Amino acid sequence: MTRLRDTMLKEARRSAGLPQRTVAEMAGITLRGYQLIEAGAREPAVGTAMRIAAAIGRRVDELFSGWLIKEVEKNL
Repeated sequence: MTRLRDTMLKEARRSAGLPQRTVAEMAGITLRGYQLIEAGAREPAVGTAMRIAAAIGRRVDELFSGWLIKEVEKNL
């Protein structure tokens, strides 16, 4: 699932015409932090995932659905 998310996130960002640095700045995280999330090496906090999705102009569930479900289930 992570690989699919990586591809979706990268394609969505590129489709929006945004460089990684801009998305990172808009999401309030470091460039390296964003790169790790996009590469699937780090899972974002829920708030960070929401800010990334907003920066790209997508719904959070479009970019992080499998991971988001796991996070919600952890907190039930």
